[in-house]
Amino acid sequence: MGLLSGLEALGIGVSTQKITPDHRPVFTKKKKKHIRSEHDERGFLYEKKYICPVCDREFEALRVKKSGLKLIGRDDDLRPRYVDIDPLKYDIVFCPRCGYSALADSYEQLMPYQRRWIYEGVAMHFHYENPHNEEYSYDEAYVHYQFALLCAMVGGAKASVKARLCLKMAWLIRGKAETINPRLPVYEKRQKALRAKELEALRLALVGFEKARNYEGYPVAGLGQTALDMLMSSLSMEVGDPETSVALLQGIIASKAVKDKLKEKARSMMSTAMKMISA
Repeated sequence: MGLLSGLEALGIGVSTQKITPDHRPVFTKKKKKHIRSEHDERGFLYEKKYICPVCDREFEALRVKKSGLKLIGRDDDLRPRYVDIDPLKYDIVFCPRCGYSALADSYEQLMPYQRRWIYEGVAMHFHYENPHNEEYSYDEAYVHYQFALLCAMVGGAKASVKARLCLKMAWLIRGKAETINPRLPVYEKRQKALRAKELEALRLALVGFEKARNYEGYPVAGLGQTALDMLMSSLSMEVGDPETSVALLQGIIASKAVKDKLKEKARSMMSTAMKMISA
């Protein structure tokens, strides 16, 4: 199916070639079991006006009030978890006029050639009926991420940008999985499908971060070398590659620049990875 499946209904025909961090898609012109529910998130939200840098039209997007957030923890791959809201659903700014989408912290950072590529590759084929919802569902947010990844690919974004999007998509999918009622007859089937989609996103994120680690300067997606290696080690174990995880962790443990507390965490992760290898 792929991370971009379903965009055909919005006017974007994407070839079935495998998505990789280097791939620019070919278009056609056709038209831990923590269960929670999706709470009423409207009290955390506000509308912000944007001018789309691709179509130059004004629109409003939902944003999260930072003052009301309460962090309750992070997963091993750095996914943040908050009380009563998943801000990941609102991290993408999505233009309902032309489809241009990107993370809010980089929405207006487009070069002229990227605007042209995105206009020709996405906006010219886009049609969408804006539902004007007071909050975003996981499914609606996922479409926003799909368009953000698509625009990053079409616009020739750096590997780290695409990797970060894939990682956040994996987090979003995990968040949706946590809201599914375990009493539903289709619970196991839905969990299996979402887990497969999450792993696909994690693998693509890992490939992108590996390229960024080799060819981009630090910080990569806001992470220094040690933090990135820790993240990649966690992702490697998650996708079933503990050998790569061990190699990364060995470098962290051997480094004189890494603090003892972080080395201790690396050793704990190393123990987990070694158990996976010997299993």
